[in-house]
Amino acid sequence: MAHWLVERGAGPERLVAVRVPRSVDLLVAVYAVVKSGAAYVPLDVDLPEDRVRHVLDSARPLLVLEEGLPDVSGYPEGDPVRELVPDHAAYVIYTSGSTGGPKGVPVAHRSIMNRIRWGLDHFDVGVEDRMMVSTSASFDASVPEMFANLQMGASVVVARADGHRDPAYLAELIQRERVTGAFFVPSLLSAFVAEPLAKQCTTLRWIEVAAEAFPAALANRFTELLPGCSANNLYGPTEATVEVTGWEHVPGSDRVPIGAPIWNTQVYVLDAALRPVPPGVAGELYLAGVCLARGYLGQTPLTSERFVACPYGAPGTRMYRTGDLVRWTKDGQVDYIGRTDSQVKVRGFRIELGEIEHVLTGHPAVAQAAVVVRDDQKGEQRLVAYVAPDPDAAVADADAQVDEWRQVYEESYADSAEQAWGEDFQGWKSVYDGEPIPVEQMREWRDAAVAQVLRFAPRRVLEVGVGSGLLLARIVGEVEEYWGTDISATVVDRLRAQTEQAGHADRVRLAAQAAHDVSGLPRDAFDTIVVNSVVQYFPSAAYLDLVLGELMELLAPGGRLIVGDVRNAATLRLLTTAEKRAAQPHASHEEIRALVEQALLAERELVVAPQWFTEWAADHAAGVDIRLKEGRAHNELTRHRYEVVLHNRPAAVLDLAEVPALVWGRDVTDPAQLAGRTGDGPVRVTGIPNARLVEEAAAASASGVMVSNALQGTAVDPQEIADSARRQGGEAVLTWSAEAAHCFDVVLLPEPKTVSGGFVPGPATGRMRINAPALAKSIGPLLAELPEYLRDRLPDYMVPATVVPLAEIPLNPAGKLDRRALPAEHTTTVSSGEPRNSHEEKLCALFSELLGLERVGIDDDFFVLGGHSLLATRLSARIRKQFGLDVPLRTIIQYPTVAELAALVLIGGIPDDHNGSFEVVLPLNRDPGTGKPPVWFLHGGGGLGWAYFTFVPYVQDRTAYALQSRGSNGTDPLAGSVQEMVDDYLAEILRIQPEGPFHLVGWSYGGPIAHALAVELDRLGHRVDLVAVLDAQPATSHPESGFKQVSGRTPDLYRADVEEVFGQFMNTSSMDDFLDTMSKVGANNLNKMGDFESPVYRGDLLYFNARLDKTEEVSSWGPDWRPHVLGSIEEHAVDATHHDLHMPRPAGQIMSVIAERLAR
Repeated sequence: MAHWLVERGAGPERLVAVRVPRSVDLLVAVYAVVKSGAAYVPLDVDLPEDRVRHVLDSARPLLVLEEGLPDVSGYPEGDPVRELVPDHAAYVIYTSGSTGGPKGVPVAHRSIMNRIRWGLDHFDVGVEDRMMVSTSASFDASVPEMFANLQMGASVVVARADGHRDPAYLAELIQRERVTGAFFVPSLLSAFVAEPLAKQCTTLRWIEVAAEAFPAALANRFTELLPGCSANNLYGPTEATVEVTGWEHVPGSDRVPIGAPIWNTQVYVLDAALRPVPPGVAGELYLAGVCLARGYLGQTPLTSERFVACPYGAPGTRMYRTGDLVRWTKDGQVDYIGRTDSQVKVRGFRIELGEIEHVLTGHPAVAQAAVVVRDDQKGEQRLVAYVAPDPDAAVADADAQVDEWRQVYEESYADSAEQAWGEDFQGWKSVYDGEPIPVEQMREWRDAAVAQVLRFAPRRVLEVGVGSGLLLARIVGEVEEYWGTDISATVVDRLRAQTEQAGHADRVRLAAQAAHDVSGLPRDAFDTIVVNSVVQYFPSAAYLDLVLGELMELLAPGGRLIVGDVRNAATLRLLTTAEKRAAQPHASHEEIRALVEQALLAERELVVAPQWFTEWAADHAAGVDIRLKEGRAHNELTRHRYEVVLHNRPAAVLDLAEVPALVWGRDVTDPAQLAGRTGDGPVRVTGIPNARLVEEAAAASASGVMVSNALQGTAVDPQEIADSARRQGGEAVLTWSAEAAHCFDVVLLPEPKTVSGGFVPGPATGRMRINAPALAKSIGPLLAELPEYLRDRLPDYMVPATVVPLAEIPLNPAGKLDRRALPAEHTTTVSSGEPRNSHEEKLCALFSELLGLERVGIDDDFFVLGGHSLLATRLSARIRKQFGLDVPLRTIIQYPTVAELAALVLIGGIPDDHNGSFEVVLPLNRDPGTGKPPVWFLHGGGGLGWAYFTFVPYVQDRTAYALQSRGSNGTDPLAGSVQEMVDDYLAEILRIQPEGPFHLVGWSYGGPIAHALAVELDRLGHRVDLVAVLDAQPATSHPESGFKQVSGRTPDLYRADVEEVFGQFMNTSSMDDFLDTMSKVGANNLNKMGDFESPVYRGDLLYFNARLDKTEEVSSWGPDWRPHVLGSIEEHAVDATHHDLHMPRPAGQIMSVIAERLAR
């Protein structure tokens, strides 16, 4: 390859770009460029094209080597003879900076060889050592990875292209290839330490850690995990050739300095006048010596700015100004403090973000942290902290969680007491919309679970978590004995009575006991044990391990433990994205990403990746058969759950692990091609896109929740392959794929057999093996604790306004913190918001009771605080009892905060803390005594102003009233016209507020009423300072106008409209009298508005457009007001639909503008 390059002009001081994925070909290309005498310019294959163009325009390389290197078989194999000097460039790395686009940094052979030779000596590298090449080639830490070991006869192990993002893969690679040295950035090392396989990486002798601050807690966790491996903190900018200082961490130490200079390098800590500062005093770090790069390619002014004359060396010596704040320690080491140019100014204070991050990671329950500055709705800057909690810090109280689930199930089963035996599907709700999963789909699910058990022809069965007997009722007639246990005494008593009534009492034995309690159960007695749809309620991985171990002891030799309906951790991000998108269809990708991150942390159920079971089986000498769930329905059960069979001391079990494999999309492209493939025995087909999951994977990828690689071939429904195999007399073993979470493998058997090893784990099967449900309960207390923790250690102005929890801190392709990928803090904060009315007080109390928390704020998310679907069902029942409203699970999923639920309850339930809720004038708050003129809110078409209770918290400095339609109390006569209505309201306003200025706000129907009132007040000579119309049209005589279109509505038709709107959030069957009265008032209001013509107002109008349900043809009704307003019309877009403007977020958007206007 080098000869090929020379032939094309490559040589000293010429540049060759290399854009090849990490692979052997990458090393071939890089070494060839260097052997040709040229310098290589690495480009990541996934760089945006704009950045690639920028680099190529800047570097102007001779040529670009890309994937699929040229055929060089005809060229000589010996090294070409080239004339080089040590100061010729070896490579050019492009690095980003505060100056704008990427900057090219040429590094000479002399500089990089100094670093390589130091590293070989410092780490005592011998020929038996193996260095892992896992860093992006565009990151300069890759240079020693690729070149150092090979210079002295040692080896390198090349990680696959995307391997640096997958700690599980890296751990597996280190073990398999006996790697002895590796490079990590701290962000990746934190994830690596959390990987269960990491503790087995005992061949590691040393790791090099650089590019970010290395927290002492992380260093100690690593050295505790692998005590035979040294952790070395290295420091150095690209401009000083990879690293220039180093420090070997002392296990147990509470600090990790960046250390002392490497060979031929000088380190200066200077003040602003370039004078050395004494130990302990912060100064800027300057570097000098052989390590320095030439400067910046083609940027002489910038080079002169950063590479300055060194006053402490020989004439002509340069030093590099790093922009890093450091200090000398008393023992001659350098401590890193932060960046001089990462300082920010917030409210007049200069703040070092790194210092806040350092304090956050010092908390024992925080694994990682990042702090950024964001603008709030008013454009003011504030600090936002992101924390990734440490799962190991969350301690699971198994007994408490088992008791909690017992209580939930006691209530759940009590509610379903009337269900027929074996048909109790009550409580099976879809996570997508909160609606019951269709009964026919649930029966298919049950029948598949029954078939899974009966295919082994069992005689003595134990079911742990027997529940309402869904499986027992279908299996008991086929076996000699059926034992069952459950934590719910209620269900056990009911099931015992049902089995006796069905005539099976002689073969059924039931007991109320927890899954880990095997007392009274005979050992070596059962040929089949079933744990179906129960594992998700276990408190921890340790509890699952305990239960599996205990149950395996109860199996007879050759028996099997069937663990059914396991929630899959590998697809959890897909499911959660789909769930949040269904609940928030108008949310942005960034908002969805934030919602997903918080939901992952709040997950109260145990989710387990298939790989966990393969590792468990290997540790316990058990066979394991892992399969997709069968079923034609596409729902969360078939998409995101799976079946596990653990064979105890297996004898006649066929191992499928080494079955020859075909690749979908390459060797096989159509399901029809699978017919007849089993003539010579079993055959595996890998990487088949799963038609059940491809849409969810695409949505998760679009939202940035996960990286979805391009798939080969068309997507296939797994059930189609299973059915086809059966028709041919064979069997299709459907299992998860190592290629991607949304792919599956199939092993085709010529005839059905008992098997193991169908699932072959790989790096793509997911980083997370199993979650920590205890983390869900610890998030709220942690977020509540962190502000005080920070205040104890930082000045008040450095304490972030918001702390956002994330399942993991996002990394960029180099494995470093990606600040730009940090999600918005949308609905992720734990708020100190206090209840503002009795509805919010009662809902806060309900949240606290059900979640076991001392305090809940009105903006706290039920699910973020640890709620789950069963607890949400209980919350729905409590709301029904407390408020007389039937709020279904789907509404709680979509509106999970106290503030949101209170807003919905207020529009459908009487505000019980206000007398006269149906009077024309409804006070919305108490008079604060400021003397400021009030705000008047005008009712919508239904006549009531209760929805405005969510608006008034933003105007606490003045009174607020809602004007409501006469007749809403069910007795007063209805208005005879809109003008009569306006005159009536005008009299009421002037009775309470005789003088201006007046402030009027009208939503929907209230818009033209507020506008007409402003005209009347102006006509009377009163001052009107605010007329705000919320997403409303003016009333006109034009037949196509909005109000003309809906005039003529009867009360029945209006009621149908109201039930359609209310029905999105609550069941309306118990609201007859209320809806009858509202419908009479509403129909009258619309009919009268159809005869009204909005007058012309001389003043200004503030208009708010609910943009989410507008069309391309009509993007706003704001312009329709132009003929009716002589002054200005100022329009603001609101992220909501018309009917959702009273919800907390849009109400906040609207009122922040109105509050600012009132304050003028």
